[in-house]
Amino acid sequence: MSAVLPESSVVMSPSGNLSSTDLKQSRRFAVQFIYQCELSEVMFFQETMFKNFIAQQAVPFEIISYLRSHVEILLEYMDGLDKLIESNSKNWKKHRIAKVDMAVLRVCASELKFRKDVAPKVILSDAAEIGKEFGSSGSSGFVNGVLDGILREMKLEKSL
Repeated sequence: MSAVLPESSVVMSPSGNLSSTDLKQSRRFAVQFIYQCELSEVMFFQETMFKNFIAQQAVPFEIISYLRSHVEILLEYMDGLDKLIESNSKNWKKHRIAKVDMAVLRVCASELKFRKDVAPKVILSDAAEIGKEFGSSGSSGFVNGVLDGILREMKLEKSL
């Protein structure tokens, strides 16, 4: 895992022919996979674990390659993403953030950082929805606030 986030040279594979529903579904699967990695303490891409996950979860064929690209990049740059999340989570250290919330934040922060073909507001909206679905009653607001801070920071960096 790299501790430093690269400049914009790393870009996730484009969503291509995936519909907005496919992308939303892919985010949910990515959150579940990253959460599973966290619980298993396997914080690097492991092919066998990924294949077992897609089989167990019946991940639709058309999103597998996109999902793979997403989680591979996320896991490679997770240390840098975690620092970005922590710096925007106002007085919350990584170890204090619920694992589900952290999975949502990692998945969506990686998209904000490395995806260029999806509007940030779509990513933030889906993150809040996923936070509600998988997290606690306060997850949606917390996740949205952290990601909004990340987005503001990214906009400031671009304007310099």
